[in-house]
Amino acid sequence: MENTTFYKEKLRHLVDEIPQDRLPLALDFLEYIKDREEWEATNEILNDTEMMKGILKGKADIKKGRWKKWTEIKRNV
Repeated sequence: MENTTFYKEKLRHLVDEIPQDRLPLALDFLEYIKDREEWEATNEILNDTEMMKGILKGKADIKKGRWKKWTEIKRNV
């Protein structure tokens, strides 16, 4: 992305110009953009077969008690 500071300043300026009664709409739109990014990342993971296999294996390992405390692992790293 080009200059992040430029875009943030432009957004602040635009927010100041939006009529007060339209601010909730502007907020909804920006939240939609943020949420969409998160959903796209989630879908990318869900569509990655190898990653999903690893996640499901990890969950099964946890259920079967095959896990270690972080402090044990950290000592050996």
